[in-house]
Amino acid sequence: MKRKWIGLFAAAAIGSAALSMTSFAAGWAKEDEEWIYQKEDGSKTVGWLEDNGKWYYFQEDGWMMTGWIPENGRWRYLTSDGSLAVGTQIGSYRFDAEGYYAPSVPTVENPGDGGHNYYKGLTEEQAREADLHAQLLASLVLNNPANDTDLKKVTEAAQMIDLYCMKPPYEEAVGIDYRSSYGVFVTKNYSCAGETRALGRVLDFMGYTWTHAHENENVHQWVIVNMDGQQGYADAQGVYVGYGEYWALTI
Repeated sequence: MKRKWIGLFAAAAIGSAALSMTSFAAGWAKEDEEWIYQKEDGSKTVGWLEDNGKWYYFQEDGWMMTGWIPENGRWRYLTSDGSLAVGTQIGSYRFDAEGYYAPSVPTVENPGDGGHNYYKGLTEEQAREADLHAQLLASLVLNNPANDTDLKKVTEAAQMIDLYCMKPPYEEAVGIDYRSSYGVFVTKNYSCAGETRALGRVLDFMGYTWTHAHENENVHQWVIVNMDGQQGYADAQGVYVGYGEYWALTI
């Protein structure tokens, strides 16, 4: 199964000159409509590759990745042609000389769990992996200058969680991760409880305090959060965000 980190902003279109197809020889080739880099012995490149002064990353199956990639507890971004964004800015987001995302607006460092018990039954390593995703999304929201109100910030955060959840919920809601942000960000095994906790964890890194509506109940769940001086709600499942009470179906 191909693994691509979700692309959260547009990048330059792929250039045909950069990736010229060569079959059965060393160099770039296509496999099932995906780019690979074939070595002289016929095997596929896995991991990082420098080509013509640009860096590319290939998964274990040899397919070139695009989008966000975590490394050393930080994030890098592979543009739509596969090349690493280095020493540049894409939209509102900056990348340093080594290709690491370099936000201007910081997120909250090491926020507590606020009693939400995000990772019950999971390992510390799994918690760190999920938090790495949550912190990235929080950073993207905080560093988007268009988000000049709480409502806009929380809405974009909910939209990002919705992008992670690109399959119908409950399809494989088994085990222990479906109720956690780890299920949303990593295993794609989640329910509305997991979506709520994933959004809540992003809000933690953004500096918000929130309440889990219907936590541990067998009904639909969402976030209750104060926005722009008034109580509001945020439901990542469908991206319903607004001020006041939320009248979601709860049976």
